[in-house]
Amino acid sequence: MTSTLFSGGTVVDGTLGEPAVADVLVRDGRIVDVGPPLGVDADVVVDCSGRTVTPGLFDCHVHVMIEQPSMVQVLQTPFSLPFSEAADRLRRTLATGVTWVRDAGGPTSASRRRCAAG
Repeated sequence: MTSTLFSGGTVVDGTLGEPAVADVLVRDGRIVDVGPPLGVDADVVVDCSGRTVTPGLFDCHVHVMIEQPSMVQVLQTPFSLPFSEAADRLRRTLATGVTWVRDAGGPTSASRRRCAAG
């Protein structure tokens, strides 16, 4: 298990609270704690003093199930194809730092369950 502590940066955490100097602890690629100086030992410590830290970004308007430019293409696409394409789109979205999305097209509960399962 590897851990990284991003220390002393101004954290914007998306809770509508005022940005504040805090630490962000990441273990095995996942954020596990955000708060005032955490005082924990980590494998790597990154000094973020004077910098802004955003532990996860939001995108409130995505379309993970469809990316086709026209309704004709949507209708011509095999039913199951958008599900596998959605997984790739979500993977690419996560790689850019976006950790929360709202799909404006309304994916099925199966997609939501699949994301929860990893």
